[in-house]
Amino acid sequence: MTLRWQATGVSDTGLRRAQNEDTLVLDDAEGVVIVADGMGGRPGGEYASSLAAEVVQAHLSSHEGSVGEPGDRMAEAISSANLKVWEASVADPARQGMGTTVTALALDGDTAQWIIGHVGDSRGYLFRDGELRRITRDHTVVQELLDSGAISPSSLVDHPLGHLINRAVGTEETVEVDIFRGEVLPGDIFLLCTDGLAGLITDDELGDILQGLAITGLDEKSAELVAIARDRGAPDNVTLCFMAVEDDS
Repeated sequence: MTLRWQATGVSDTGLRRAQNEDTLVLDDAEGVVIVADGMGGRPGGEYASSLAAEVVQAHLSSHEGSVGEPGDRMAEAISSANLKVWEASVADPARQGMGTTVTALALDGDTAQWIIGHVGDSRGYLFRDGELRRITRDHTVVQELLDSGAISPSSLVDHPLGHLINRAVGTEETVEVDIFRGEVLPGDIFLLCTDGLAGLITDDELGDILQGLAITGLDEKSAELVAIARDRGAPDNVTLCFMAVEDDS
């Protein structure tokens, strides 16, 4: 089986922010997509997200580091990005405290595997056979409250503490990277997004909206999701991308 894929995405400033601190990377040639949501305010957040995404893309595209284990290579890529952002923060007082989320997807056509590396509260989903599954787990105070049973899943959307993350790229010298992996199947559609979208819509709603989605409708669905976020006030930057997989054999 020979797989081919197509990526598309959009990044919107939203309705309340003066600048866009999100970064979106679409690399069809390498089968890599990345979303990063900067924190720390301009110029810190904007610089942190763009620097981190650049380092991750370069690391994955050049196949540096571990060649035997894609998951290790992804972890190395995000760890390298973390160190670069940390060093930039320490070197420039104007950027002290900056950081960013990073959620990155890499497809391996040779082994028909997908790898997601994740730090923060951007998200990665897999839409397969009409069902949406969230792959990543938010590194947030709200997620900890949910895990402890203190709040219900319905409280996640637009929770007043939803902006508080407890793990980010660049805020400390080292970072723990969550790695997820699985088999790629024809028809799979991956969605990566920042909390500018995820914070305004439940997973159940998102699954309903994606019903019937095909590779030919990715641009239209991207625009629809941004429109939904804007209809709901879009208090944050809204960034999302799709990666759709087909059998090209």
